[in-house]
Amino acid sequence: MTDTSAASKAAAQSALPIVYVVDDDESIRESLVDLFRSIQMDAVSFATTTAFLDTADLRRPGCILLDVRLPGLSGLDFQLHLERIGSRMPIVFMTGFGDIPMSVRAMKAGAVDFSPSPSVTRIFSMPSASRSKRTWRAGGKWRQAMLLPYWSIR
Repeated sequence: MTDTSAASKAAAQSALPIVYVVDDDESIRESLVDLFRSIQMDAVSFATTTAFLDTADLRRPGCILLDVRLPGLSGLDFQLHLERIGSRMPIVFMTGFGDIPMSVRAMKAGAVDFSPSPSVTRIFSMPSASRSKRTWRAGGKWRQAMLLPYWSIR
């Protein structure tokens, strides 16, 4: 591969939408990345908000699946930080510990959705081989409300 074709491939890759998963639970990170990759979506995960900021390209189209409870900066505080630095990347919160005031705070600050972890867990319980097709069809609400509309928001 020549340098120009490698550069072209890298440029094309950076224009494709990406799903960033930020969660301190390794099994959730791995499962979500596997799920998105099984339907040919680019996905990268991070255990902390610091790791995300060190690596993620906030100019690339995509969205962030963000846990509320994280070590260091909480997901809600991280949402405010992203706003302060000018990021317009859509955020979908996921948590097993959410309550109404927390979800209201997230949504008022611009979150696209606030999803309890049990809905995410249902996806994980599907057998890996059938997960992509079944999730893509039956998970229409997740797919439509959480991912596809965001590619054009930027």
